[in-house]
Amino acid sequence: MPRPFVLHPACALALAGALSAQAWLPSSPFPSWGNNPGNVTLLAWDPAKTSAQNGAALENLAENLQPGATLSVGPGVWTVSNRFDLSIVASASQPVRIVATNPTNRPIITRPNASQNCLNVGSNGPCRYLVLQNLVFTGGGDLLRIYDGSHVWVDGCYLHDGNGVGIAVQTNSC
Repeated sequence: MPRPFVLHPACALALAGALSAQAWLPSSPFPSWGNNPGNVTLLAWDPAKTSAQNGAALENLAENLQPGATLSVGPGVWTVSNRFDLSIVASASQPVRIVATNPTNRPIITRPNASQNCLNVGSNGPCRYLVLQNLVFTGGGDLLRIYDGSHVWVDGCYLHDGNGVGIAVQTNSC
C-alpha cells in the first residue's frame, strides 16, 4: 500500500515563502512614470510622401521632443536614412513617450542599410525617462542601441531582421 504524501512543516514553510512575493521585487513590472501621456502629437503616415520623407518627419519630431511629450505614430513604413538618436532628458513626472497610434497596426521604423543602427538612445547626450511602446524596428545594424540611458522602457515593441543584435546596451561611465 502506498504511503500518503506528508509535507514536512519546515518544507511547507520554505515553499510558502518561495511562492509569496519577494520584498526586493517591485509590485509591478511597469514603471509608475511610464503611462503619463502628457502633450500628445499625432504623426500620420502621408501617402503623398515617400517612406524616406515620412521617416525624416518622424526623425525630426522624435529628436526634438520635450519633456512631457508623447509622439503617437500612425501605421506605415517609416524609413530613417540619417543617424537616428534620442538624447532627451525628461523626468518621472514628465517622461517622453513614442508610441503606436494603433497597437494592433504598428508603425515600422526601418533603416535602408546596416551602416547605422535603427535607433540610438543617448549617444549624443544622456537620455532619461523614455518610453518606446508598440513599435516595430527593423533593418540597420543593431536595432536599438542604448548608450547613456536611464529609465528607458521598451514595451510591446517588435525588433527583427537587423544586421546586429536586437537591443545593445553599453555605458559611457565604464
